[in-house]
Amino acid sequence: MTDHLIFQQAIQTQLLIEHLKEVPIGGLVEGAELHTLLGEPCRASWLATARKHLLRQRKILFDGGPIVGLLRLNDQQKVEKGYRKATKHVRNCAKKAREMVASVDSFDELPTESKIRHHTAMAVGSLAIFATSPKQTKKIATEIEEKACAEITVAGTLRLFGTRRDST
Repeated sequence: MTDHLIFQQAIQTQLLIEHLKEVPIGGLVEGAELHTLLGEPCRASWLATARKHLLRQRKILFDGGPIVGLLRLNDQQKVEKGYRKATKHVRNCAKKAREMVASVDSFDELPTESKIRHHTAMAVGSLAIFATSPKQTKKIATEIEEKACAEITVAGTLRLFGTRRDST
C-alpha cells in the first residue's frame, strides 16, 4: 500500500469558489464583500486556490486582488492578460533567473550537476528573453495575420526566428 496525500480544499476556498462563480462577466467583487462572506479577512492562499480552480474547471478568470477588488474578465480581457503573462512576465522571470544563476561566485567549485544546471538555466533564460522580445513577438503576430492562422506551431515559430549566432 502506498501512502499519499489527499488534497482537501479549505472551507473558505469552497465558499469563495461558490461565490465567485456567480459573478457576471464584468462584475466587480470588493475585498469587503469577501471579508463579509468569510467572516474573516480573505487569505491570499484561499483566493489563489479558488481562482486557479475557477480558471481550470470553469474558464472563469479574474484580475485584481482582495484589496483593490476582483474583476471578472471577458474574453478580450482574458487574451490581454494571457498575452502579458506569456510575454512580459516570462521575459522578466527569465531575466531574474539569469541574474540569480549569474551571481555564482565560484563556478569552478560547483559539482558537475550544478554546472550543467547553471548552463541550462542561462540557455533557457536567454531563449525566453529572445523569444519574448518585441521584435520576435511582432514576427509571430505578422505571420499569424498574413497567413490567417489560428495558431502557429513551435517548429513554425522557430523557423520565423531563423538562426542567430550572437548570444543575448
